[in-house]
Amino acid sequence: MIPRGAKKVDWEVELGVVIASLTKYVTETEALSHVAGYCLINDVSERAFQLEGTEQWVKGKGADTFGPIGLDGNRGRSTGFTGFASLARD
Repeated sequence: MIPRGAKKVDWEVELGVVIASLTKYVTETEALSHVAGYCLINDVSERAFQLEGTEQWVKGKGADTFGPIGLDGNRGRSTGFTGFASLARD
């Protein structure tokens, strides 16, 4: 859903990394052992809110419908995270 007053909605696809467990101060060598999988994220921005006049990055990125992950298979609506590609483990 596009926010009220939006004039320049833009989007790009991002790769999301799903972290499997609490992770802090992990070495590069250990990093992938903390990854549960990957998902696609639709990074949505309203460029007029973000760049014209207010120059507020958060306002252009923070609409409650921006950044959907996953789909509701019955209606094609964004409902939040519904799955991801898991990593193969040996």
